[in-house]
Amino acid sequence: IQNTAADTAVVQDQLDTANQILKEKKAEKQLQTEEIAELEKAVTELEVTYNAFTTVLDSFDSNHAEVNGDLVVVISTLPGTVNLTSISHATGLAISGTAPSEEEVRAYATALRASDRFSRVIVSNIIRTEGGMSFNFTINK
Repeated sequence: IQNTAADTAVVQDQLDTANQILKEKKAEKQLQTEEIAELEKAVTELEVTYNAFTTVLDSFDSNHAEVNGDLVVVISTLPGTVNLTSISHATGLAISGTAPSEEEVRAYATALRASDRFSRVIVSNIIRTEGGMSFNFTINK
């Protein structure tokens, strides 16, 4: 009986040790599961942020290409005697400059219209100055 009791005590100790290890492993697994859930949530949030940045970057690329195309036409049609003093690009283009004569201002406006890049080129202001003409164009796509 003593041997059986001793054997039972040894087996009970082994069982207690195994149960303790099992509890520790379960707790460790639960902790890992929670950490994985937190990481998955963080990944999802990062994917949303990444997608938002990608959308903005694509928009910048698209706008960049549009602005560059507009500037290529504005510069390539510019007569050698006409000087641009400012160009702004928002919903359309606003161009200011100087030229020796009104004919050259009109020739520039005609060249911009002929490019087919812009739907409307308006000579919004033209003023005679000491050095020639000062002008403003309003250009729509």
